[in-house]
Amino acid sequence: LMKEGNAIVKDWKKRFFILDGDQLSYYRKKGEKEPLGSINITSCNPKVAESRSKKNCIELATPGRSYWVYADDAEEMHTWIRCI
Repeated sequence: LMKEGNAIVKDWKKRFFILDGDQLSYYRKKGEKEPLGSINITSCNPKVAESRSKKNCIELATPGRSYWVYADDAEEMHTWIRCI
């Protein structure tokens, strides 16, 4: 998945995501030991982000922050939404 940067830097970067229980962790590269960050999905509301400029974009809305990621195709996008 491609992840949009934080509030200061709004660029898109390729990230490797792992869903483990209620944590969605993201890494710079596959196989890294420490994640760049983690999203608690317990109260996350994933949905198709139609207002974004990217196709196949997902908004991960949490109480503290919203994250945006996009997939290579619609099938991958819907798979992530179902899993989260």
